Amino acid sequence: MSDTIFEANIKQHLLPQQIPNKQDLIWDIQQIQYNITGRIDTRIANTFIFESTKLLFNAILLFEQGFFDCAYYSLRQAIELSTTMVYLSDMPRETQEKKLKDWNTGNNFPMHNSMLKELKEKGGVFSNMRQKMPQFFSDLYLTYKELNKSVHKQGIRRFYQYNFSHTPEETNRLNDFLFYLKKAISIVAIMRLSIDPFPILLADDEIYHRIFETLSDPYSETFIDKYIGEKTLAEYKQTQLFQDTYRSIMKLEKRSPCVSDIVWCQFIDFQQEEEISRQLHLVSRIDQVAVYLTFMCKTTTRVYAFGSLRQYHTSLLPTDLPFNMSIHSSSDFDKYFNASEQYNQPFYHLYLSAFKYEDNDFLVEHLKPISQQIIHQINEELAKK
Repeated sequence: MSDTIFEANIKQHLLPQQIPNKQDLIWDIQQIQYNITGRIDTRIANTFIFESTKLLFNAILLFEQGFFDCAYYSLRQAIELSTTMVYLSDMPRETQEKKLKDWNTGNNFPMHNSMLKELKEKGGVFSNMRQKMPQFFSDLYLTYKELNKSVHKQGIRRFYQYNFSHTPEETNRLNDFLFYLKKAISIVAIMRLSIDPFPILLADDEIYHRIFETLSDPYSETFIDKYIGEKTLAEYKQTQLFQDTYRSIMKLEKRSPCVSDIVWCQFIDFQQEEEISRQLHLVSRIDQVAVYLTFMCKTTTRVYAFGSLRQYHTSLLPTDLPFNMSIHSSSDFDKYFNASEQYNQPFYHLYLSAFKYEDNDFLVEHLKPISQQIIHQINEELAKK
């Protein structure tokens, strides 16, 4: 009996609600979650990016369960963490290590508004962004202030008891939450851009065809329109961080699309052999070896490197090839590479041949057997490279 009364009290005044188009919101948040930075000097930022997005997911879950105040608290936490990320990445180098230690050990550490104030005075990237993007930072302050009202339950409409005589439609609770959820996503996404500008830069073909792989992905056009906006984007592109990075990349030689496909997608097109060969100097050394093996073996479908962690596929790879007809583990890779007969090993209805370049092992998957003459020629050339 007591358990029943307890459960009734727990659920009293909770009004669970389904969020429409929730999958779209989840996809939007994931665009930030996996958009990590490759900056060696601020790897801690990736931990904050992931945690901030986790809090945005939690907010959706909590709101749908009826815990609307906890949902707002998670939104506020996401904003606070994104600010902490900037604070620990953008403070002067001589104080950065101490601040990180204070944060990690639970010592005295500034609150959100204090961090913003200190960043305004001492932060290099942040202060420049604040100068170039005044409207965004006005929205940040206002959003944080409004979330505080929900967290601190300022106003009777933020009480659970208020649900007793008011429907969600009357309180506009769903619309209010979605408004602040989108504001929080926007803030976290833009604060992420204070670490590096690649989520914006990579959306530009002129950049995409000049740089090598990064840990970042471009924000989609839809995401940018929805959470950043044309005006804020134009202002961000005037920041020192964006301008310096853009100018340095534009000095690099531009690749042809078929060469960028090798760099970004590990795709080698047999029909583009001449163009690929012309720009082979614009890919990594491992890419160059993979390309050489592909064209020398004539009927290559895939090239495996780094124990199959890196796989190049070619335009000869059948589109209907079953998933299990490829190498997926380092143990399988080693089995074929260390086989007694290294060349033209039967592999389903294909063949595998093993080659070595310096300390790097390669397996070439091909449609037809390779002649001994070609094998000898490949090994001789790899020894010279």
